[in-house]
Amino acid sequence: MKKKCNLFIGLVLAITSLCAQPAMSQNPATLKASEFTDAQILDLLSQAKAAGLGIEQAEKLALAKGMPASEAQAFKDRANKILANSTVTAGSKGAAVKEDDKGNQARLQADSLLSDSAEALTSKAERSVTVYGQELFRKGDIKIYERSIDAKAPSNYELGVGDEIGISIFGVSYYNTVAKVDSRGRIELGQLGSIYVKGVPFDRAKILIKTALSNNFNMSSNQVEISLAYSRSITVNIVGEVFKPGSYKIPALNTAFNALIAAGGPTDIGTLRNIQLRRNGKAIKTFDVYAFLQNPGSDDDFFLQDNDYLVVGTVGKLVSIDGAVKRPMTYEMLPGEELSQLIKFTGGLNANAMASRSQVKRYVGKNLSLLPINLDSITQLKQDYKLQNGDAVNIGNVNADLENSVEVKGPVYFPGVFPIVEGDRVSELITKAGGLREQILLKRAYLVRTEKDETRKYIPLNVETILGNVAADGNVLLKKNDVLLLYSEADFLDKFTVNVNGEVKNPLTLAYKEGLTLGDVLVLAGGIKISAELTKIEISRSNIFAPYYKPGEPYQTSTMELTIPKEITENLEILNTPLLPFDVVSVRRIPNFELQKTITLKGEFKYPGIYVIQNKGFTISDAVKLAGGLTPYAFPEGAKFERPSLPGGFLVFDLKKALKRRSSMYNYSLTEGDVITVSKVIDYVSIYGSGIQYIENQITLDTLTDVVVMNSPFINGKRAGYYIRNFGNGFTPDAWRSKTFVVETNGRVRRTVNLYVVRIYPKVNKGSSIYVNSKVKKGEVNRIPTDWNKVISDITVKLTGLATIWALLTR
Repeated sequence: MKKKCNLFIGLVLAITSLCAQPAMSQNPATLKASEFTDAQILDLLSQAKAAGLGIEQAEKLALAKGMPASEAQAFKDRANKILANSTVTAGSKGAAVKEDDKGNQARLQADSLLSDSAEALTSKAERSVTVYGQELFRKGDIKIYERSIDAKAPSNYELGVGDEIGISIFGVSYYNTVAKVDSRGRIELGQLGSIYVKGVPFDRAKILIKTALSNNFNMSSNQVEISLAYSRSITVNIVGEVFKPGSYKIPALNTAFNALIAAGGPTDIGTLRNIQLRRNGKAIKTFDVYAFLQNPGSDDDFFLQDNDYLVVGTVGKLVSIDGAVKRPMTYEMLPGEELSQLIKFTGGLNANAMASRSQVKRYVGKNLSLLPINLDSITQLKQDYKLQNGDAVNIGNVNADLENSVEVKGPVYFPGVFPIVEGDRVSELITKAGGLREQILLKRAYLVRTEKDETRKYIPLNVETILGNVAADGNVLLKKNDVLLLYSEADFLDKFTVNVNGEVKNPLTLAYKEGLTLGDVLVLAGGIKISAELTKIEISRSNIFAPYYKPGEPYQTSTMELTIPKEITENLEILNTPLLPFDVVSVRRIPNFELQKTITLKGEFKYPGIYVIQNKGFTISDAVKLAGGLTPYAFPEGAKFERPSLPGGFLVFDLKKALKRRSSMYNYSLTEGDVITVSKVIDYVSIYGSGIQYIENQITLDTLTDVVVMNSPFINGKRAGYYIRNFGNGFTPDAWRSKTFVVETNGRVRRTVNLYVVRIYPKVNKGSSIYVNSKVKKGEVNRIPTDWNKVISDITVKLTGLATIWALLTR
């Protein structure tokens, strides 16, 4: 919304600076925002929107025309207020507006301006591209100039009535003016005369202006700068196969491409090659998107005149192409454009193209046929292949298989694919791969050979024999696509590990190395925690790695328990305990180990503050004893128990009973974060609710809930009814007496006991709150009407069932 408001503020300033209204024909420096009505400002906004004016242009023009900054701010405030009102009433936009309701008309007009601007500012969603050239309009690569000062005028821009030219001379002399092309096609330069520029290209107009200025200024001592300060607005009509046909008012700086962007570009069935420009009922130019894409500096992108028509017809011949081309897509072809031109549109053939094996799919009659094309022969004969609408061309690819390659895998310095020459053997391939690594398994290797029938043959090799005697029979002669598989000894060994877990800082599993000790793994695990039980270090070991294991014995796991003394030295024998593969080291936790957890005691304790929970059975009475008990001013009946971890954050609590008996249900076991608060004696009672009478000047009425709030002195032994009658002036006629309840300061709720004839109101203690609500009035609850037919039917069914049961029992 802020962005929209800023846009309209700019428009107001622009219109006021241009003095477009008759009422504003006076000097902009003397304009007053207070002299304009809301309807007049809205009218200015509409005209600014139609003229395509924007924020930057408005600000520059307003300052150039001399508008005071204070009045500019006043216009902003007025526009903000109007737009805010229109936003509030936007929900009623579709309602009918009477002719005499000018306020509603103004709001609806502003709301319309808001919605139109939102549509203009919203980025266009990307549409799918099916034909080459559509991406120019779908991707938003070219932007329409919505404001007259967004771009500089190119040299071929033809000036027209309404354009404004800025002329500046600086150096020895000074001259600065903005000249507007009048209805005669001239610009007036005062005493310097007039110059006819209508229809003149901008670069030619600059020469004419400099020539005129040279008669009065010494050009060798001055510099001249001529620019298009403001471009006139023109109306362009875009019709045919475009997404948003219609009339568009845009600055004349926009070319035909820009105008098509405003209409969303051609649709999927709209032509890109034969877009007509009609002027005064005649087709004067044909617009070809492909010509512009292939040569962006050409004259195909041209400027428009007021009331021009751009007519987008239906698409012509469509041909698709894929395979070994640089831009495989669907292309629109003009009459006379054939296969050679299609390939030019794609950007040419790829390096892997096999043009002699190309083909085209074509509809012949009612069938789809595949036709071969030898593009190489066609090119040599300097001929072309004629295309038809719907053809699908495929340019063949060369065979991607390498004709002279072999591959080596395994422990060599440079594994990969290598070229071979006739006579190469396995030993030469190993040399090309940089030689063998130390981990090589010399006794076994394989040469995998692919036969002509695509079957694979595995030839076993002894690398040690081959390297010892290159003339040996095992040094096989290589063929294309052979793969040499070499192995290392590690490929046939299991990966041994050791695991460390429990009360160590970084539990981990690490690779086993010979000589690894218990001390090593504890250090690698970051050391042990303070919670570690030093007398409970366990090593679980598989018997198959034990030195006493004999093949054939069943698998077993044994556990060793070790103790690490508190004073550890580097030469401690226990830490030098050797580990074996797959050992699991477990460091156990001290039983019941926990860091200190605290609670908070607040209020009337002898020593309030933070206390540490001594053990898992630490209760409220234990905590109060540590705090030295309660002070003489404590009010234990009103103590509060907060536990943030619970829903609601509190527990119903009676501190007096908790301290009286250790086995009391209120003597809770404490957990971390508990807060117990004991306040001073509260010797008053509060009464809340809409169901009590009240005497003016003796109560407080909550303005948010219209609920009476009253505080009265505490009287020992009195119940809730007494307080309501004596201090609340009694119940109201609609009071819900049976639902009266009392909430004590510790959170406990006491309710009224209803004995049909007699009500026993709850007992009231110090600091309690009494609540009396009103009954729900008739009509305030949506009652469901009783279906008496259903009631009678249900009763009948139940009676019938009882009668049946009775008959069975008596039988």
